[in-house]
Order: sequence, then C-alpha cells, then structure tokens
Amino acid sequence: MINDKELRAYLAEANAEYTKAPEPEPGDDYEPISDGKYEVAIRMVEIVSSKSSNNMNLKWHLQIIGGKFSGRMLWKYNVLSGESFKWLKKDLAVMGAMVSDLRNLPDILGDLQGAKAIIGLRDNNVFINKRLED
Repeated sequence: MINDKELRAYLAEANAEYTKAPEPEPGDDYEPISDGKYEVAIRMVEIVSSKSSNNMNLKWHLQIIGGKFSGRMLWKYNVLSGESFKWLKKDLAVMGAMVSDLRNLPDILGDLQGAKAIIGLRDNNVFINKRLED
C-alpha cells in the first residue's frame, strides 16, 4: 500500500496533466449502463482487501469494447472466502485460468490481463459468460 507521502508526491507530479484536462460540459453525465451482454477487455485483475470486512477480493477491471457504452468501465469482485469460492472457480474456469491451489492465484492474474470476454450485466452484477479468442 502506498504511504501518504508517496501518494502526495505522485499527485503533485500528475497535477500539471490534471489541470490541462478539459472541464466537463453541462449535461456530460454518464448514462447508467443497461442490463445486457457486453464484450469486454480485461484491463487488470488484482487481489484487494475489502473495505467492509476482513475478506480479500479478486477485483476485475473490465472495459466495454463495443456499442453504445464502448470505453466505459465495469468492475467485478469475487470474495475470497466460504460460499463465494464456487463463483470464483466458475469465473476462472470460463477464462481458462483455473488453479488447483489458491496460493497460486497471484501467479495467473497477469495472464488474464488483455483477455476478452462476453459478460452479462444484471442489476449491477457482472457475470463472466465466455472467454473470446485473442
């Protein structure tokens, strides 16, 4: 985890680019992403700690790559405990990235980056349906 001093140094360095970014236009609000199926690119998969519990989560950063919502981001979380392991195994199997020992999970996360998939979005829940060929 980054400490406060490092964070503030990074933000100070990035501030010049931030100030050059265009201001939002009135009415630039994002339309909510509708329930449905979307083609996505996996931009990153990481293990993060939960803000609301002592659990760890697998966090998927997904970018829609076609259609009306192209470029928009979605996030999927797999809780790394108890009953949630069945959903983790399903998602990893669909992506062709199964591990027999959970301790090896960090070793395969880089292999998922850049992969493409079809996901379903329903009531703000993301379901990985199919891996697409690279």
